[in-house]
Amino acid sequence: MIYYKDKSLERFSKAQIKVVSELYGEAFLNHSKWKKVVLSESRRRKVLTHLFHILNKIANKYGDIIVVCDDDIEIGYITLVDIKDAKFSLGQIIKSNALFTCLKFLFSLKINELLKFNCFNNDLKNAYKNIDFKEKTMHLLNAGIKPEYKGQGYMSKWFRKLRVIYNDFDEILLETSESINELIYSKVGFEVVYKKNNVTYMKLDLR
Repeated sequence: MIYYKDKSLERFSKAQIKVVSELYGEAFLNHSKWKKVVLSESRRRKVLTHLFHILNKIANKYGDIIVVCDDDIEIGYITLVDIKDAKFSLGQIIKSNALFTCLKFLFSLKINELLKFNCFNNDLKNAYKNIDFKEKTMHLLNAGIKPEYKGQGYMSKWFRKLRVIYNDFDEILLETSESINELIYSKVGFEVVYKKNNVTYMKLDLR
């Protein structure tokens, strides 16, 4: 479901999901973890776009895709899922019509890249087991903005709006492997709750 500035809720179209996925693929292109997983920049962009296409299809069915706006212009997106629905199981993949995209993602990786991805993913899963959740928690999956709007405070403004949008929730959880992102998120109220093996989990208390 989309959360737009007029608070209307509707599903993203296939074309819109593709746009969001490509933007995220570009936004995460130079993240240190992914640069280690896929060395080639062009292939990394392709792999990331496939991965975000999967996550966005699931979020479109089970969670929210928030449209970040500058007046009426769409300039970025924030994707969240209720922690209870953040399973990313085979069943969710199938029900979200993401199975074919999932296969495209897996086959876009070389064997050594798949092994590195599994190692990275296992670090996330192991860290996740150490997190205590409140009853109502939203999991912030991804956030990205068009390059020409970076560094102008738009995302910080919209992160602060999350307090209003999710005022019936207890907290928002996110994961990052980039120290610069940790600094950015801390400025809008997120606090580190777990940090190990270059994996950091942060929470925003909504109460």
